[in-house]
Amino acid sequence: MVFKKITLIGTSGKNFEEAVDDAIQRAEMTIDNVQWVEVVEQSVQVGGLNAREYQVEAEVAFELEE
Repeated sequence: MVFKKITLIGTSGKNFEEAVDDAIQRAEMTIDNVQWVEVVEQSVQVGGLNAREYQVEAEVAFELEE
């Protein structure tokens, strides 16, 4: 088996968990054989109390087809 990893940035206006879900859902919509996701970094863009954006940088690994 051979795997490839790409980096995605998921976002949410609520929390980090939803930002991770955002990255996973987008990956699964466009990539076959997603095997795992590793969160590399978390950050928050601060634009005021009601304008925060939670962000996660995630490495998505998927198996390459033969």
